[in-house]
Amino acid sequence: MIGRLTSPEPAQLKVIEVHPDALVLWFEGEPEVREAALEGAYAVWLGAEGEAAKGRLRMGSALVSWHLQASQGGMLLRFVSVRGVRGGWQLDEREGRWRLAVELREE
Repeated sequence: MIGRLTSPEPAQLKVIEVHPDALVLWFEGEPEVREAALEGAYAVWLGAEGEAAKGRLRMGSALVSWHLQASQGGMLLRFVSVRGVRGGWQLDEREGRWRLAVELREE
């Protein structure tokens, strides 16, 4: 019981939606979010659990590959394109679920 109070259950990733210039992730529970720009790539670390996934989305006229995988106590979401990628994110609660929108733009 005490362990649950000091170490709450991690947020659970439930749905990933691909949009032009953005990826939207839905969670049960509020995830911790940290970002990093990595030599033309963009990465977001999520304090959450979920299934690994990957895909592509369109950023203007360029294609961006994204990859979500388990990483040091959470998950790492990386975006890579032939053109440099910059990003930003917004987290908000909607009807009891948490929505993380990661928006991308060319570097």
